[in-house]
Amino acid sequence: MGCFSCFGASGREEHQERVNQRGASTSDKLRDKQGLGSVRGKRLLEDLTKGLDRDKDGVLIGILAACDRGKTLKDLGCALESARVKLKDKSVSGDEARARKRVLVLHRCLDVAWRDLLDALEAGTTRGTLDWGAVSIKGIQDHLEQKLPEVLRKDMCYCTSLALEVLQFFYELNGPKSPSTEGVVRLEDGLFHNESISFFMNYISVILNRSVTQLSCADMEKQKREFGEVLCMLGLGVNLVYALDSASVSTLVYLMLNTEEDESKLSLRVVRDRPFQSGFTDFSHQVFRGVFEHPDVRGPRCKIFPLFVESGVEENGGTSVAFEKGEGHGPRKEFFDLVSQELTAKGGRGSPLLFAFSRSMGKFWFNLGVKRTEEVKERYYFVGWLMAQAFFNRTNLSVDFSEVIFERLLKGEGFVPSMEYLEAMDPEAAKSIQNINKLPQGDFESMLVLEGKKGMSRKDFIEDSVKSVLLDGVKWQFDALCRGFHSILTPEKLVGYFSSAASLQMAICGKESMKNLENFSVREVFLVNYDEELEEQWPLLSNALWEVLDSWPKDKKLCFVKFVTGSDRLPLPNTELIKIELPFFAFSDHDHKNLLKTLPQAHTCENLLEIPNYWESLLHVKGTPDNFWNLGQGEKDELLKELRETMDDRLTFAVSNCDTYGLDTLEEGAGGGELPMSLDPSSPIKMGGNEAIAPNGSPMKPAIAVTNDEIEFLTVYQEAEEADKLSLPSLGGTPVKDKALALPAQNGESPKPATIEKKPLHDKSIDEMVNELGIEL
Repeated sequence: MGCFSCFGASGREEHQERVNQRGASTSDKLRDKQGLGSVRGKRLLEDLTKGLDRDKDGVLIGILAACDRGKTLKDLGCALESARVKLKDKSVSGDEARARKRVLVLHRCLDVAWRDLLDALEAGTTRGTLDWGAVSIKGIQDHLEQKLPEVLRKDMCYCTSLALEVLQFFYELNGPKSPSTEGVVRLEDGLFHNESISFFMNYISVILNRSVTQLSCADMEKQKREFGEVLCMLGLGVNLVYALDSASVSTLVYLMLNTEEDESKLSLRVVRDRPFQSGFTDFSHQVFRGVFEHPDVRGPRCKIFPLFVESGVEENGGTSVAFEKGEGHGPRKEFFDLVSQELTAKGGRGSPLLFAFSRSMGKFWFNLGVKRTEEVKERYYFVGWLMAQAFFNRTNLSVDFSEVIFERLLKGEGFVPSMEYLEAMDPEAAKSIQNINKLPQGDFESMLVLEGKKGMSRKDFIEDSVKSVLLDGVKWQFDALCRGFHSILTPEKLVGYFSSAASLQMAICGKESMKNLENFSVREVFLVNYDEELEEQWPLLSNALWEVLDSWPKDKKLCFVKFVTGSDRLPLPNTELIKIELPFFAFSDHDHKNLLKTLPQAHTCENLLEIPNYWESLLHVKGTPDNFWNLGQGEKDELLKELRETMDDRLTFAVSNCDTYGLDTLEEGAGGGELPMSLDPSSPIKMGGNEAIAPNGSPMKPAIAVTNDEIEFLTVYQEAEEADKLSLPSLGGTPVKDKALALPAQNGESPKPATIEKKPLHDKSIDEMVNELGIEL
């Protein structure tokens, strides 16, 4: 294999040019948007100053002056201290425009104070000093202490704590929960979210999302302690939550509320086309159906490990079933995505429709026509439980529920809807109820008699009708869903983290803007961690990969995201990590020819993309492994063009044909290691396995380590398929009925992170493989 030193000086220049052309990172674009240290920044300061009253907002104008690039953080701290004292000594009022300007001034302070910190994190990422595949929260603290002088850190801490204190003052004055008094305007919750601090929390999220297995109380306490030390160093206190977006608050909830007990492991056996129904049935057998019926009983808080059932066709025409045993964040995200799809589908195959799309609300609402049975009630329990589990499984249940559901989850029994609230949530229902005021008195009284509400005033009748539409009319469904959710997260726990139902909804269901992007850059959404060999020795291969991906349309990029992560739903920028490695090596010319035919692979458990070194093999096949830089420009361009075409062709085929998770432990042709990826294009590509592909017509065989419970499940599953009804046996005996539920891990102890070694490409021709497998090309 060639090395970077073979390229000589011109090779290093090419590498540097590639780095320079990589484009602005998300952090760079954030800095540009904030206008820090640029001409745009000067204009931004001028615009903010114009919106303020020099007599009433003099202290804030002084803060803006201290934000100038020529000032120090110590100057900014002094201005903030003055603002903190003067603002609390007098009433601050004004119109909405001025109120907004005041909040923007505080954001400007925080952005300036955090500029050097974000630059240090970005530099650590691009230069490889921060390995996001291994760094801990303590590692971030150590990195910042090494890169930022102590004086700068202290000034930053001072400015941040003061700015957050003033921001909290404005939040209590003008936020969504501020008192409705004359002369005070209410501003939306999102205006108070600071991009710089939320961006930092994204880095913390990457570390948390990286964990595949469940953690002990000691591990989580350690994470919480390390996080607390970082907050202290940065000046982030209890008022931090006002400045965070919903995704960052979700991270905060996970860190602060997940230390009460060890994370339990729940292995749910799931049928892919009925994930909710099969998951509910298996959950009922493993736990017990009465777990949510009493308010004082805690539901199980756990990490979910879905075991997908994979159907196949035997050589004799019969059906065989196997379990996909890939454990990690990818299968978990896919499970939640598939459940979201099933909950919004139109039912079928014996599954009752729990939610229906309400045209008047424009959202999903409880199905008013569903028959009340104990089993249906338990399904609503399970939905609520899954919604709470989204926090602790670091994912989303992306159903577009009505905001009313989250209002009740947040406020519990204290939620009393008003007519104004109904007008916002369901205008048609509100208009229909308001028509009561137009009824003649005689007709109104007759209606009261029919309704059994004789003597009720119009005002009371309208209030009662509003409550009926949003609460009483769906009381048993609502109570069941809330009971499942509150068994994990009570309103008392949530109130300190979420100021509104909208913010809770966004934390559970995901950010709508990420779903509606016209296009996106993979490198702006994900942090990318490169194989050292790829980054340092084969920069042109990395460059070709990004040129290909950047040229793809949105839908095709989403296929790539699903191929690597297990879900085509985009996370918030810089909250997840993608790792790219070169796992294969070749020795002979024959090996290099085969490598050019090999497809990329993905391990969704770790968001890992493995790409063959097409560039090295192309140079060998062309007879120019060591003298590329001595070729003429035309010959160079042709080779690079062929590299891009090879990358585009192989990657397109891989991401367009991934339909399931490959099994590293399956026998014969589904991950055994002997079978190369370059097979008949009609064969499905599997995500996650070593050579995770099963050619068409090949028998599907169960995994080597199949438990007795799974054998029992396979039998029941095949019988259920014929009867069109799914009924799963108990996993491991009698259900647990203790108040503090502990779900023991299945299939042995928790797996340790796998060490992926280089995979030699066996010197066996593709034609020989195809002949052995009986594939017609």
